[in-house]
Amino acid sequence: MYTVNQSYEKIIDLKDVLIVHTTEYGDIIAKFKNGEEKVLASYESEKDQRKAIKKLSEAYGKTEMFHFPYESDLEKERNI
Repeated sequence: MYTVNQSYEKIIDLKDVLIVHTTEYGDIIAKFKNGEEKVLASYESEKDQRKAIKKLSEAYGKTEMFHFPYESDLEKERNI
């Protein structure tokens, strides 16, 4: 499975990723087998970070490509 970061600058093959985690600064980070880290997405709230990670986990195995949602998209979902 591949993921595209929010700014559409990078396509990342998740098979090369050891862990995806959040930071206290609102970022979702991918840590690679070679030790390198890349920011996949940034959110203002911890709730949106968790929602985005949940969406990634739900998409895993169901799609070839995952795009991290924009914060505005997550906000729209909350208001539905």
